[in-house]
Amino acid sequence: MKPIWIAGLSAAFLIALPLSAQPVIGAKSGIVNYIEGKVFLGDQVLELQPAQFPEIKENTVVRTGEGRAEILLTPGIVLRMGENSSFKLITNRLIDTRLELLGGSAVVDAMDVTKDTNVTVVFKESTVTFSKAGIYRFDTEPGRMKVFKGSADVRSGTSMVTVQSGKMLNFTGTVAVAEKFNGDQTDLLTVNATAGYTGDPGLSRADLLKHSQFQDMRVHVFAKHSSSLWVEIAQFDVPRQILAQ
Repeated sequence: MKPIWIAGLSAAFLIALPLSAQPVIGAKSGIVNYIEGKVFLGDQVLELQPAQFPEIKENTVVRTGEGRAEILLTPGIVLRMGENSSFKLITNRLIDTRLELLGGSAVVDAMDVTKDTNVTVVFKESTVTFSKAGIYRFDTEPGRMKVFKGSADVRSGTSMVTVQSGKMLNFTGTVAVAEKFNGDQTDLLTVNATAGYTGDPGLSRADLLKHSQFQDMRVHVFAKHSSSLWVEIAQFDVPRQILAQ
């Protein structure tokens, strides 16, 4: 049975990482804490070695293919990247960390916001800072931010709007207006297999599911609260009849 790591309680839980991923403390921001699948640091495929946590240099682009990554921005703020996502680390000073979201989706998990550290997310013409601990999801298509918990200040030109918990902001138009959203709904998350038998060229989907080397799928659901570790709360098998539809 092929395990697939996936989050299912809320769209805020974009990345469900195994419990083995432990946070590290760096002298600068932008420490790669955990990866899964294909992740690129600049033009190089990133491969973590035991007890080694690469630092992201300023103006370096990090992107994921069919993979996910957890980046330690400051000792209390973590960035979790979804598949096919990318960002550029503009500055890597703990007192002034700035990153530009280029594509895909990411979640900022701000467990501890202090005056000694500052994180700014740049998206197109807007900048976002976090005034309270919380969970913030960013999507580039469509351009928007959802605040599941906490409070964020969004500046665009000379205007500024504060987005509170339970509201979202679309990065479109000339006037920024925070709107409510349903935090109980989960956005669609597609998981592509990166191992095992994936089919011969020209093989139909129906024949693939009947193939003896095709692996069934088991979904593990993880959740976390505040600064606690990810905890597995459920797991279930996905029947092939569902995959065939």
